[in-house]
Parts: sequence; C-alpha cells; structure tokens
Amino acid sequence: MKTLKKQILLLALFGAAINSNAQTTGWETGVTLSGGASDIIITNIQPNGVDEAELLNNTIRPRFYYSAGVYGRKFFKESYGIQVGAQYSSFAFGPETYTFQNYQGENIGTGKDVIRFSYIEIPIQFVYKKDIGKISVGAFAGASAAILLQSYYKSVTRIEDNKDVSKDNYTDFSRPINVFVDAGAFFRYKITEQFAIDAKPFFRMGALPFFKKQEMPNLDALFIAGGLNVSTVWMF
Repeated sequence: MKTLKKQILLLALFGAAINSNAQTTGWETGVTLSGGASDIIITNIQPNGVDEAELLNNTIRPRFYYSAGVYGRKFFKESYGIQVGAQYSSFAFGPETYTFQNYQGENIGTGKDVIRFSYIEIPIQFVYKKDIGKISVGAFAGASAAILLQSYYKSVTRIEDNKDVSKDNYTDFSRPINVFVDAGAFFRYKITEQFAIDAKPFFRMGALPFFKKQEMPNLDALFIAGGLNVSTVWMF
C-alpha cells in the first residue's frame, strides 16, 4: 500500500511539473486575422510627374485591406518576444465612385474601380507586453518579406438594371517582391492558462514601389494600410 501511495504521489508531482512547464515555456501559436483600409502615398516625384501625382492624390480613395495566416511566437523573460509567421494579404486602392448621366443630365448609374494586390508574406515581429492580471498591454514592430501572387484592375459599372464587371491583369506590371514595415499596439485578454485573445491596432507601409519603374517612371507609389489584427493564442 505504501508503495502504491508513493507511485501515485510521484505521478502527481510529475504531472504538475509538466503542467507548470507548459505554462512557462513562452511558446505560443495561433491563427491571425486582420481587417482595415489600404491606400497609397506618392514619393520621389519627377518634374514631369507633378500633374500625375496631383491627380492621384485628389482622386484615389482607400479600399478594404485584409490578411489571414498563422504564426509562432517565443517570449523571453515573460515580456519580450519574437514572432514569425506566414500570411496572405491583400492591398487595394481606387478612384472615387463616379456616375453616369443621360442626355438630360440625370444620373442613371454608377461605376467603381479598384486596383488590388495579393501577397504571400513572411512577417517577423518583435513584441513587448506587460501583464496586469488577465490583461496584457504593450507594443510591436517588425518587417515582412512579401511575394506577389497577383494584381489586377477591376471595374464594376451599374447602369439602370445592368451590371458590367471587367478585370485586367496587372501582375506583369507589378514588382514581384516587396517589403512591408509594421508597428502598433498590443492588447491581450487571457481566458485560461493556455488560451488567450490578442488584439493589435496596426499601421503598415511598403518599403518599395508596388509598380515596376518602367510602368510608373514619373513617380514612386507605396502602399500603406491600417486597421485591427485579432489573433487566437495557444500557450504551451
């Protein structure tokens, strides 16, 4: 009987040790989703590109930005972490919505155009967090290598009861590889010892023009994006 009690005690201690280690390794993983808006900024304008830049700045409007992926993260000393992941992301911009009129000047339809770029990214981020009970607050910053999957120009027009959609491939005109820099705030709510939800308001900016130089020789244009990232967190 004493031997059995000792075995049960050893098993209990061993299980507690495993559970304690699982809570303190600092390793985390999960699924990450982002939503927000993307736009462009004009840089490095050539003298003969001033009118083109003015036209873009006055007519271009933000469009929906989104991304989805997975990640792995390691925290050191509970507060400082490094995160590496893989994600699909989609940036876009487009001109103002325009209207069609008949001979009497009456509006009979609308048109909306969008230029969209899709990437596969490998983001690397440095994360800082301060735990306050079940809540954590902090910040993050990093960079992401991005490989272009496709880019296109899509136009949707609606005139009376008719809808017309056209789509032109822009992939050959676009830079195949880009780099994005990221920064933002970090908030966490710890649900259990092994599970939490992270929310990160973010800002992103491209380091390289998204079109090839020969396609837009008079100026450089970079993507920017902002919004909210939400991640599930499994801690082990």
